[in-house]
Amino acid sequence: HLSLRRQRQMCIRDRVITDTEEPMDRDLDFEKKLIRNQLGINTKIVTYVYHGNREELIDVIHDADGILTSYLNFDAELLEKCSHLKTISIEATGYNNINLQVATNLNIGVSVIQEYCTEEVSDFVVFSMMAMNKQLKYFINQSDVKKLYTFKIGKSIRRLSDSTCLLYTSPSPRDPKT
Repeated sequence: HLSLRRQRQMCIRDRVITDTEEPMDRDLDFEKKLIRNQLGINTKIVTYVYHGNREELIDVIHDADGILTSYLNFDAELLEKCSHLKTISIEATGYNNINLQVATNLNIGVSVIQEYCTEEVSDFVVFSMMAMNKQLKYFINQSDVKKLYTFKIGKSIRRLSDSTCLLYTSPSPRDPKT
């Protein structure tokens, strides 16, 4: 008798890591190691850089049972062409590139990785709010582009202690009550 893990490996199809050129232009060894640690050292992993040829993309992923991606758009047509697909894991924040209704109807699980730049995104948002409040873009343009070194502008800069800040997050696609 074969072990349960070996039986799963025998019926599991390719794993595909695919995306557009920019997110694929990096070392993917960490992702491959993680997949193989979970599914076995001999798990076949295909990497494919998508350059806009949809038929070629379909040819690569149509038989896969797992896809790891960041920004590729998985619309209804593409999902329906992937007859063996069980899961899509997203290496980004959000589900906006996946047609969740169709994925659900086709029993395709969709998940984001556990942590993806949460602190970095938060830092960037707070820094951007402060930069806008202090009008840093205006001052950088004045000094670096126009070579003007004046600190007088048309409107006053508000102190953060005199300001009210609102952070808005969009509702979760998994929980419409949020």
